Amino acid sequence: MTNRNETMQPRPDADALRALARTAGIVGIAASLLVAPLAGCGGEEEEAPVAAAPPPPPPPPPPPAPTVTPIAQLMKELGISDKIRFPEEKAPATDPERVAVLRFFDGFAKSQPDGIRAAMAADDAAVLDAMKATGAFASACAPVTRIDLATKVVNGKGVVIAVFRTKGQVEAQLWNFKAEGEGKKVTSQQFTSVYQPVEIMSRLSGNDLVGAWVAVAEAERKVATEPDEVLKPTAKVEEQEKPEASEGGGGGDGPIGAPPMRNKPPPGGIDKPKGPPGGPGSR
Repeated sequence: MTNRNETMQPRPDADALRALARTAGIVGIAASLLVAPLAGCGGEEEEAPVAAAPPPPPPPPPPPAPTVTPIAQLMKELGISDKIRFPEEKAPATDPERVAVLRFFDGFAKSQPDGIRAAMAADDAAVLDAMKATGAFASACAPVTRIDLATKVVNGKGVVIAVFRTKGQVEAQLWNFKAEGEGKKVTSQQFTSVYQPVEIMSRLSGNDLVGAWVAVAEAERKVATEPDEVLKPTAKVEEQEKPEASEGGGGGDGPIGAPPMRNKPPPGGIDKPKGPPGGPGSR
């Protein structure tokens, strides 16, 4: 018969197993606590949405608009006569055009025909040669005390008006012009005189003299194209047809022989009128 005291007494190996079991349980719980967050984190990474690609960068800003040299600076650099008046807001939009216009009318201000002949159209150059040979160019330019300039684009072409002032007279000329180049260097240019209506200065008004001139010339062109039976003579037309109206170098004639009216050239004038500014009749 087994001793009762022996059966109640715990065996060492059983205690060790129970202790090991308790330890393993604690370790398992701890391990599960450690692994669970990691498993949770891994799940979140897999389910996270893919980040959207960044938007494309904005386009680069446009290049700055080309700048032009102020008229005052160009006049100083080129040695332009102080008789020239050329407001900045009425000057062309490129340096080659500004330089060409300044140099062209500087030749009139200084009475230097050789400096402007190369820039003229053939018909105008021929008139200039005749005026130079007779001394008419120098005598016409000498009294000029001021030349006011203004440019405008008409029908896609550059147009410049020059208002010549003497002590007791104001006259004007209109020219089509084209000038090209790079920077301040002019590589090509041409100035072509435009038809001048009779007594044009008394018929211009407002700040836009070029536009006013074009309007007067266009009105006269329409009248000239009317059939003869439709036209009614006016005092203005009768007066201009008188021989004395185109003699003496004064009145409606410009100081350097501007294009005359109705093929009645004054001494030293242009042989025939050109077409309207910017129109098909002008070059």
